Amino acid sequence: MKNLFLLALPLLASAAAVPAELETRADCKLTAHYRQDWIENALKRFQVKFSVEGGGIPPESFCDAMRAGHCWSAVSNVQCGFDPNLDGGSWRVDVSFVNTNAGYDAYKNCFQESANEWRRVHNTCDVDSRW
Repeated sequence: MKNLFLLALPLLASAAAVPAELETRADCKLTAHYRQDWIENALKRFQVKFSVEGGGIPPESFCDAMRAGHCWSAVSNVQCGFDPNLDGGSWRVDVSFVNTNAGYDAYKNCFQESANEWRRVHNTCDVDSRW
């Protein structure tokens, strides 16, 4: 009987009271997901599709975050904007990096830094990113 009580302790502990104040949800969200990659001029080009929902924040604000990061240069040939031919019309970023493991890591770091910069500016928003 004593052992049964000891086994029930974790269940009792998990039934603790829920705080009265719940965290409020963000009213805006950046969603940015890898879409495709290809080889162009001996470089690997990555395409990320993104959207910004809610909060009255324009989608091009993610392009601004890309410019503020370390990946906006002539070498990486960043193209950021609305593409009417992409999935019926979507925002996208295309970026080139060397076709190596280091280039792949640079691509992931570039986009993560840009997402972090976007969230810093829009600190009440959520970010859903998959590179």
